[in-house]
Amino acid sequence: MIPASLSTRYREILTSGTPTAELERQASALYLRAAQSSDGKLRDELDSLTHWLRLGQGGDEDKVRRRGFGMVIALVITLAPTLADDAAGPAVPELSLDQALFYRGFEASSPLSTGVRHLGAAALRLLVSLLRSIRYLDDAAWAEFQRLLSLESMKTLGLVFAAWVAVTVVGGPLAAVANAALMAWGLSGLWEQAKSLAGALSDWWQTAYRATRDEQLDQAGESFARAFAGGLITALEVVVTHRAFRTVEAQIARRVPTPQRLRSEYERAVKEGESQRRTARERVMKAEEAVASGARGEGMRKAANSLPDAALYAGGAAAVLGLAALTAWGLSESKGAA
Repeated sequence: MIPASLSTRYREILTSGTPTAELERQASALYLRAAQSSDGKLRDELDSLTHWLRLGQGGDEDKVRRRGFGMVIALVITLAPTLADDAAGPAVPELSLDQALFYRGFEASSPLSTGVRHLGAAALRLLVSLLRSIRYLDDAAWAEFQRLLSLESMKTLGLVFAAWVAVTVVGGPLAAVANAALMAWGLSGLWEQAKSLAGALSDWWQTAYRATRDEQLDQAGESFARAFAGGLITALEVVVTHRAFRTVEAQIARRVPTPQRLRSEYERAVKEGESQRRTARERVMKAEEAVASGARGEGMRKAANSLPDAALYAGGAAAVLGLAALTAWGLSESKGAA
């Protein structure tokens, strides 16, 4: 039986006029506090809280989302009122990119520590795949890539899209961690920008997030390069040159150190890309030379076909005499040398 206090609080939340996005933020924070609490009643209700949180995250209609988030808030506050007094919210651990590339662990009993590690590994895969994209860019695209994306801006994109996947694709407790992380790391201001790029980059972030092998990160990189050169440059420029992105990028640069192995990967990717573009240019030049040489040969053949037979015979005789003269000259040079 639902306690009267829970029912009353739930109705008050639904009719409060609080924006759904704020209800989601509150529900995510309370869910994380409940998951870390030693309170037996909260632990017993964790599965129910997870169900309602997923309902809110996955609802197609606003009223369904409000019901899900509202029930999480009402349940936690009813069972443990003191948790609602923690205005600072759950403490989100610092994120590290110096970790296992393909880590996917997550434990509901310790959601923040395992969830942040999960997000860090996902961000690392996205970032590495961005570096791998360099080898697939032609000269013009590479020039634009260098102009728009530094290693720090790529790191910010990786983190934003890792959180994007957690919230919009995975959902559940991991999404609650991602929402808390978005607030703690200052990434929430880039949510709309990520949304504007997500459709055009879906092949990239889906492949990189789901990757379990190194070669799949190459595939993700190729997908990004294809989208980048295929018309994404303008949209990406709008995002990465925006003041909000630059502010977050500076915060991430301070809070999330770049491991040396990533810097080395970046340097290696640049060298490989330059080598492949140089090879491509050489192939084009050889192909152009072959076409030009073929054109010259065809022109000579047409000219020869237009000469009368007597001229051809005379030309042949002249060629023989010329060859004989060259031979005699070569012999005289060799005797003089002797």
